[in-house]
Amino acid sequence: MTGAKAKAKHVRQQAIPALFEWVIAAASVLLLLGILGYLGYEAVAARHGLPELAVELVEVVPQDEAFLVRITVHNRGERTAAQVGIEGVLATTSEQTSSLTLDYVPARSSQSGALLFADDPRGTDLSLRVTGFADP
Repeated sequence: MTGAKAKAKHVRQQAIPALFEWVIAAASVLLLLGILGYLGYEAVAARHGLPELAVELVEVVPQDEAFLVRITVHNRGERTAAQVGIEGVLATTSEQTSSLTLDYVPARSSQSGALLFADDPRGTDLSLRVTGFADP
């Protein structure tokens, strides 16, 4: 009888790790299927629109003989924009223009840069705009 009890105990001890392995395997399969489903959805059903670019003035920093205007370009769209042109126009007694080109602004992301002006843009009419972009 003791041999039968020992054998039954040994079988139960083997069944517990086997059950645990099956639970972990099932959870792993569900996780993998969820990731594959998400990637498939993004590839097929996601919007493939245009970049939605907006320029934000961050701060004006006085330099030795110029004023540095720090900006951030936000892309709220679903597509990356390359070669993003930014222009700043300072309407003072003599209109000043400064421009820069950002290599790229990824989808749903931001990039920073700076424009330089000879006159202080604080308290004046400074307009910032995106002048164009290319598809990467």
